[in-house]
Amino acid sequence: MFKKVLSVLLAGSMLCGITCAVAGAEEKVDLADGLLLYYAFDKTDAVGVIDSTANMNDGMLEEDATTEEGVLKLDAAGYVTLPEAILDECEDLTIAFWVKAKSAEQWSRYVSFGNGANTYLIISPFFDLGWEMRAGDMPERAEELNLIAGSDRNKGLSMGLTQDGIHMAQSVGRSESFDLIDQWAHICVTLNGDLATFYLNGEVIGTNDKFTNNPSNLADSALGAFDTTDNYIGYSSLGDPIPDAWYDEFRIYDRAVNAAEVAQLMKIAPGLTENVTGPEVEAPVEAKKPLVLQLDNQKASVNGEIKTMDVVPQVVEGRTLVPVRFLAESVGAEVAWDGETRTVTLATADAKAITIVIDEAKLTVDGEEKALDVPASIIDSRTMLPLRAIVEALGQYVHWDNDNRLIVITESEATYTAEEITALAELVK
Repeated sequence: MFKKVLSVLLAGSMLCGITCAVAGAEEKVDLADGLLLYYAFDKTDAVGVIDSTANMNDGMLEEDATTEEGVLKLDAAGYVTLPEAILDECEDLTIAFWVKAKSAEQWSRYVSFGNGANTYLIISPFFDLGWEMRAGDMPERAEELNLIAGSDRNKGLSMGLTQDGIHMAQSVGRSESFDLIDQWAHICVTLNGDLATFYLNGEVIGTNDKFTNNPSNLADSALGAFDTTDNYIGYSSLGDPIPDAWYDEFRIYDRAVNAAEVAQLMKIAPGLTENVTGPEVEAPVEAKKPLVLQLDNQKASVNGEIKTMDVVPQVVEGRTLVPVRFLAESVGAEVAWDGETRTVTLATADAKAITIVIDEAKLTVDGEEKALDVPASIIDSRTMLPLRAIVEALGQYVHWDNDNRLIVITESEATYTAEEITALAELVK
């Protein structure tokens, strides 16, 4: 099996963001920002595909869909059901994935979201030129497009979106034959306000700056207000053909990624790397799971693994203190102790240095002093550090749930439903 590993460059972009020069302008690369769903297809349970983000947007393997060697295989006989309402709050959007198709049947759908025939967003291995006319892209070619629309629909690639029926659909893509059969190709579609962009193997193949539709409209259309329930990889509720295709690195963002980020996504290889279309690729990384702790509980969940602390997290003057070595190792930092000055130093992979002196209500981050509400202390012969101050100094995020006395630490901002908090609390019972 091809083993997925983390490159130094990719680690920087996923964990803390990097800046890339693109066409003379600098664009920030942060592949964790706005990531709603990420399927690497190397983690499944008996019936489902595991979401590698903290959002728990797992999918369901249906019929004969399988995952092997880190790849989703549909083979025209299965599909994946995605969570309901996954796009219902998205005004901007990115959908990105690798696909290796053995054929491209008309009306087959790589992905599909919505409710039936009149409310949908689809990405397909065909381009309906009638969509292009209705979107107003080429009014001067209306006669020509009318003549060839029927015969050319099997060509091209497209994303189509409508909340008011097929005759109001808008699309982006290109009506051109692409040699994509039996080789990996990377597809990325973004929607940024009125601008829709379709990337193939990192290159723009189509834009449409007249997009008045957006995914959130699917849940509040002229045909009624309801959650989207027909959300799939490879399937259509209308009975369209299931693609004979393999997938990998499937991602949904609630924002439009930029060109530099598309280029970075291209460097994350599919699980099986033969016939990869595009530049030389590097191996992917799955999103890190949250660090979960609970007051008065020695158990903690560290990237999905249960560990036991020597000392339970403790509250001092309204602030939570945790053992220094456990905290450092859990957030990926090296720790050093100077007994003479009673100073703790944390060093991260991106060269950030944090120093804190026991019983002093301050810490230093890369030479800059910051005040602490509660100083670091030695409790039961263990050095205890103020959790929130250290985590935020490392550029990470703390979520507190008072009902469960639960602390959740993530590398990017995240929100949790009551059900998700309950599931996280179960991890450390």
